[in-house]
Amino acid sequence: MTGSLMNIHRVFLRVFLIIHTSSSSAPSNTEKFCPGLLLNRYATFKMSKRRMLLVFTILMGFPFSYLFFKMEFMTFSSQIFNRSNSSVFDDDSSSLENSDNSDSSKVLRNSSSPEGNKNSLRLVVIISTAPYRRARRDVIRKTYWRYCYNNSQVKCYFFTDGNVTSNVSRELQEENQKYRDMILQPLAGGKEFGLRFLYQIQWAASHHDFEYFLRADDDYFICLSRLFYELEHRPKNNLVWGFFHCYKDLVWMDEAWMVFSKDMIRRFLSQNKTTIVCHPHADQQIAIWMNDIPTRRYFYDVRLHHFPRASQTNKFDNVSNKICDTFMGIHGAFGDKMLELDKMSNDGKKDDVPEIKKFESICDYKGFKWTEMNAAYRFEPKPCIEKPNWSQGHQAWKGAEEGQW
Repeated sequence: MTGSLMNIHRVFLRVFLIIHTSSSSAPSNTEKFCPGLLLNRYATFKMSKRRMLLVFTILMGFPFSYLFFKMEFMTFSSQIFNRSNSSVFDDDSSSLENSDNSDSSKVLRNSSSPEGNKNSLRLVVIISTAPYRRARRDVIRKTYWRYCYNNSQVKCYFFTDGNVTSNVSRELQEENQKYRDMILQPLAGGKEFGLRFLYQIQWAASHHDFEYFLRADDDYFICLSRLFYELEHRPKNNLVWGFFHCYKDLVWMDEAWMVFSKDMIRRFLSQNKTTIVCHPHADQQIAIWMNDIPTRRYFYDVRLHHFPRASQTNKFDNVSNKICDTFMGIHGAFGDKMLELDKMSNDGKKDDVPEIKKFESICDYKGFKWTEMNAAYRFEPKPCIEKPNWSQGHQAWKGAEEGQW
């Protein structure tokens, strides 16, 4: 590097003296290639003290400036190389204090959160909820959320959309000032479940060093204490745990309750940000990604009650007071049903830890082709970086409680 530096210095000296000299005669060929002769030739010219100082500063300072720049550039390049520069997201989470500045363009940037600032956890829980679902959030806070408060190895958050009206924003701010358990995502609502999931896993990975990640709907009753203790016995790699739909060319895990090991979240986020695809429905989006992860380990948990919704069946009307002895979670627990399930939950550590059966013994099919999906849910995957909306608008998704499936 020293030889190159001196060569650059000589060239710069030659060019500078040729350009800035007041001589009317051209230098000889010998002088052109000998900076010492050029310097001697032009040293006799009369220059102002200011010009001499300028020449001296540039000629003497250039090598050191170049060396400094080179060192800084190499350091910067090393930092960029060592960083996960193929990560999809930036840690640009929208806080409740600046929700009016939320922008969906923030969802697709590089993560730069320092590893050392994260606290170690066994489990991060993210409940996806609409801004107007305050009643559901309050019921959750009264039920299984208590395990979030009493366990330092679990962190629980409500994620909701931040691009809302000023009145809704003010209500969310007041709610969060009271509970301090909410994160606003820079989205406007509607069928953006895929982008929501991407933002949620990015935020979690940026803020916590967790072993497992749980994402669930706000109408899902969760045996959270049982889940926490059972994680001790579950694989720390390649784990994809939930309720699965099994049809020819259509195998996917329902997004209402999903557990992933940390390495799976990292794989999702390490996809090339220019080619990673999004879908209006998070579960189909994840299924498409899974096509490229052959090492995945599916855990089809039959203890997750998916359908019919708990509030729309009498299955749970006259049960024993030990719901969590049989179930890991129950979907469709609206309003008072969540409170009822909690009262008879008997949640806690259980000796019964079922083995993970080979997925092939439960489902005869594999893979996911979005083209085979029912027309009502069939959307072509598109690059996330394009911020696609599939012309769905941003009306809130009402869900099964209000007759929208």
